[in-house]
Amino acid sequence: MNISHEQETALDLRVHLSVTESDYIDKYKKGLSAYRRDSAFPGFRKGMAPVGLIKRSVGRHVLHDTLTEVTSEGLEQYITKQGWNLIARPVQETHTELGEQDGVSVMPDFEYAFSIGLRPEFSTGLRTEVYDLHKITPSDEQVEEQVVHLRRRFFENPYPSTSQAEDRLMIRLARFPVGDTQEGIPPFTAFSVDLDSIPDDGLRTELTGIGEGYSTRTSLKHLMKAPASEWSALMRVEEDKIPASGEELRLEVRYVIREGLAELGPELYEKAFEGNPPADQAEFEGRIRDMLTEKLVESSEDFLRARLMKDYLNEDDFDLPISYLSKLYQSTADVQSADQHEDSFQSFLKWFRSDMKMKAALEEAGWDITEEDVKMTAARFLADYFAQSGMRQDMNALMEYADKYLENKDNRFRMEDTARRNKLGYLLRNKVTLNEVLVTDEEYRNLIQTFNKQ
Repeated sequence: MNISHEQETALDLRVHLSVTESDYIDKYKKGLSAYRRDSAFPGFRKGMAPVGLIKRSVGRHVLHDTLTEVTSEGLEQYITKQGWNLIARPVQETHTELGEQDGVSVMPDFEYAFSIGLRPEFSTGLRTEVYDLHKITPSDEQVEEQVVHLRRRFFENPYPSTSQAEDRLMIRLARFPVGDTQEGIPPFTAFSVDLDSIPDDGLRTELTGIGEGYSTRTSLKHLMKAPASEWSALMRVEEDKIPASGEELRLEVRYVIREGLAELGPELYEKAFEGNPPADQAEFEGRIRDMLTEKLVESSEDFLRARLMKDYLNEDDFDLPISYLSKLYQSTADVQSADQHEDSFQSFLKWFRSDMKMKAALEEAGWDITEEDVKMTAARFLADYFAQSGMRQDMNALMEYADKYLENKDNRFRMEDTARRNKLGYLLRNKVTLNEVLVTDEEYRNLIQTFNKQ
């Protein structure tokens, strides 16, 4: 076997393989013999069919498998000898037509070409710097919002059998068929409407005191108080599928929703904190404040992590074997047109670049620890960052990569509390200095909004 290569760019290579009969004939014959031994043909005992019959029946199949094995072994040995660090699997550029193998004709030599891309060497720019870790104290308004949320959550009758004036109805609308078709919005479009917001007095009165399954006829102008420009958002339907305001529609009540507040007291405390209820309202609100504080601490750590990843991974750019990646993409993607290929390929490059940066960041940060929970948590934060950065990428593919890279064979992405506490220290690993800053919740939200805009 003759193997050589040519270098198209610093990272793009093409490897040529010339395979002669002497390279594969022995394995080919062994393959035929194995097939003959294990197969039975009509008129012959098992393992006794003539070799010529075996060749004519499965010769091409056996030869194809043999050539694949021989070329793969030769290519792997050549790559090892050259000391190349590949960015992904080699892409086969040429596919040899085997022709008819009738057991008589002399087998030809075969020529193969593979495209190879080398992994770029680059740094993610990990450095020592001062970062703010924000400490946020929940406000009295936030505590009160949580109290109201719990009182509403444990309200005894949120879904009454019949409606009252201030209730909300979950309804579904349908267009009446026109001829044999039912066009426009889907057959049923479900959304909620407040009874006291219905502009038509007659319809509002009709829908008061009714229950699940009630049906009537109406139109959007009688049902919707909001301007027509907001109907699409309220009904979660594309704007061009909303019927005319005066078109008659069928309205069906799915169920009634009543918003109320459970009374503050032992019964609510027991439901909100099972097993260890607060003694009084002050302790109830104190526990809620503690819960909010814990959530805000986790949110602040997440925000710090996102800023670290943004600084580290967005700072440096690097070359990629574009020619090879294009061939890799074409070999794995179903592309319908040249335009779609261009858009999809750019998206593919963005994903590949982010994937490379993620791996480099994990390696450069010294991820030689063994706690899988902590490692998987870090991988998820990196993946979430890339998703939030606007890159069009397949999150499942990124998670699959993280799973393989971090060798979490159980394929479980566990985020236990101990890992959440430890991961920050592991991620920083003396790379930055933390400066704790006390801010209000409003100031913290403004910081996040500014960060997301950037």
